[in-house]
This record gives sequence, C-alpha cells and structure tokens, in this order.
Amino acid sequence: MDGIKLLPVIGFTLLLGAMSGCGLTASQHSEGYARLTSPGAEDTDITFSLSLGPTVMNMLAIPLADDPGAQAVVRQLDGLQVRQYRINGDASRVSERLQSLRQQLEAQEWQPAIAVREDGEDTYVLVKQRGETITGVTVINSDGNEVVLVNAMGSFHPAELKALYAGDDPAIARIAATR
Repeated sequence: MDGIKLLPVIGFTLLLGAMSGCGLTASQHSEGYARLTSPGAEDTDITFSLSLGPTVMNMLAIPLADDPGAQAVVRQLDGLQVRQYRINGDASRVSERLQSLRQQLEAQEWQPAIAVREDGEDTYVLVKQRGETITGVTVINSDGNEVVLVNAMGSFHPAELKALYAGDDPAIARIAATR
C-alpha cells in the first residue's frame, strides 16, 4: 500500500483516538463512574446503549434554560451511561447477576440509597459520595422482562437535588432528604 492510500486510514485512526478522549463519552476516570457489567449475554440481548461525556452534557443543558435548576444539575454531570437489555433466557440468573453487580458496587464504596421491590419489579439506587458531594448515582432496574442500568457521574450536593425536585415521588424525595 502506498503512502497516499494510507493517509486517510491514518487520519481516521487519529480522529477516532482524539474523539475517545474529548468528552463525548462517559469517562471511566470519573469518581462517579460505575462499570455497568452485562447481566449475561446468554440470557439477555442489549437493546439500547448510551454513553455521554461532559461535552455532550453541556450541550444538552442549553435547551433547559427555562429550568435553571435542571440546567445546573445537567451541567454538573460529567457523564451518563444507560444500558437496556431484553431478558430472553433465565430471569433468575439475570437477577443473580444484578445482585452481584450491586455487591460489586457496594464493595467500591457505593451506598445503597433505595431498594424497591414491587409487582415483580426491582429497583435499586446506589449513590457514591465524597464528603457531602455526590459524585455518582447508579440505578439498577429489572421487571423480569427487561433490565435498565443507569449511571450518572458528576459533582453536586443533595440540596441541589432537592431544589430540582418539586414533585410528590417519595423515592426521589428520600434520596434528596437522606443525602
């Protein structure tokens, strides 16, 4: 292959390398990063995967100008990961893997904030803190048919969550009140 034909390949490779560190995707180096492991390839199919970094989060905050509280929280996010899986195998094995994921996170200093088991649906919220600052929130949800994993990374205080939330959902109010 001559040098002229290699130039586009080298340029594309450099572009991909630059994009991987430019804030477009969530950083594994963020304090609030949670490794969202698969609940099992043999029992699930991934249906949705999203990873957003600080650059994208700041762009997403722009249309929230009419809600300064929400805009401030979104701007403080370093990243967001979302994974959705369809359960197509043994739901009990998937449940065991999700329990293992929770235990792994707790071993990494994630604090359980909420656990709700209702009508065949399990939802767990874990929070990572440094002093009074929340650096990450991870949600694990499964209803036996699908699994949703969410990890939000950033640096914000519980009072900011209280200011953002003005509704009547007791679960969200408990997170804000207990932190």
